[in-house]
Amino acid sequence: MENLYHLKKSGLTEGKIVGILVCGHEDGGIKTAMDILLNFQQMGYILAPFGIAYRTHGAEYSSNADRDFFRTDEILRIHAWGVANNVVEMMRLDSEKKLKSKLVPISE
Repeated sequence: MENLYHLKKSGLTEGKIVGILVCGHEDGGIKTAMDILLNFQQMGYILAPFGIAYRTHGAEYSSNADRDFFRTDEILRIHAWGVANNVVEMMRLDSEKKLKSKLVPISE
């Protein structure tokens, strides 16, 4: 999908806006988000400003305890709303249309 330009075709993800939310029970949320971002970026996605939110619960908790915690966590809800809002606001700028045919895809 991200290599359509090798066939002289526009990529399906080129210039699209992305936000990243990471939840887990251990540290490493920001590293996980950065790994996800690198893959999205290589496919032509653009990260919205303040477009990454992560929340950890603690390694001492089980996955079931994490699930219950994240379902009711007000901070996570606020951060998820903020990321989604920022993605929508970036989409309203219509950057995908403005960048169409102006980006130079790079691949290894």
